Amino acid sequence: MKSIHSIPTLLLSVLLFSCTGDLTDIGTSIQPTSDRISVYAETFYPVSENYFIDSFTSRPDSFLLGTYYDKKFGTTHADIFAQVQPPLNFSFPKGAVADSAHVLIYYSSWYGDKYSPMEVSIYEMNKATFEYTKPYRSDIKVEDYTDLSLLLRKRIFTARDAVILRNDSSKVIFKLNDDFVKRFSTILTKKFSNNSEFLNFFKGLYITTDFGSASMLYINQIDLKYFFHYK
Repeated sequence: MKSIHSIPTLLLSVLLFSCTGDLTDIGTSIQPTSDRISVYAETFYPVSENYFIDSFTSRPDSFLLGTYYDKKFGTTHADIFAQVQPPLNFSFPKGAVADSAHVLIYYSSWYGDKYSPMEVSIYEMNKATFEYTKPYRSDIKVEDYTDLSLLLRKRIFTARDAVILRNDSSKVIFKLNDDFVKRFSTILTKKFSNNSEFLNFFKGLYITTDFGSASMLYINQIDLKYFFHYK
């Protein structure tokens, strides 16, 4: 009787021993070789460097104005050439007399120190002008378009006033000098039929900064307003 009871005990021991085997590779062992997906890991180290270019060509929809100094990248300076588009086929009233002229610079925001003073000067372009549809590179020479002899106005201000807030904190008004008002008054007796005819009369504005290195303005609009009266 003892020998009979020892048989199932032996079989049970064999079964238990078989169930404790390693099943880690059982899936890959039955998987076809063509279905296997090999995955590898690799480590690499990227290397970057700064590459400075002399100039570039672009058609921006907004403009920077100012000077900003950075210890790593040095000095960034941006100024603006602006053409004025007249009301075509418009005649001023008879007897119109010029009063004053203003340039209004609108900016959406700024970069740098908003309370750092900057001096902005506006010159008249008196040597050449631009072709609107022609692309220009960023390294154009100022002396090709103006000799800086016709200074219309300069002004010192900050991107945001610290003490007395302007009525419009994103607009700066430059009242142009009397010489410009007198020279520009000939427009009161002319009627321009196209932009080229007007650009021969008034080539445009050159706007730059002479002082300040801690802030830059994002300019989105520049207007020239000419005031007159008549009876």
